[in-house]
Amino acid sequence: MSEIRTASDIYEQLKTLRWQLDKLGEAGRIVMTRDRHNTDRTESGPALRDALAGLDRAIDATTWMETLAVVEGGYPVLEG
Repeated sequence: MSEIRTASDIYEQLKTLRWQLDKLGEAGRIVMTRDRHNTDRTESGPALRDALAGLDRAIDATTWMETLAVVEGGYPVLEG
């Protein structure tokens, strides 16, 4: 992933992640792990739909966000 400095950067990454996840799903490359702790997400179809819907909501929510510059000026890279 590239450096994150603004909400706009996050918005663009969300769109890219959504596209990538959708392409993996279309190619049939997403499967769910078989783990005794995974009792909620055993089928990839519903999990993929939920993940894409979540990304759609995040994209929609960040569409019009702006980022204020720091007092010193500019937009430093977010660490973490």
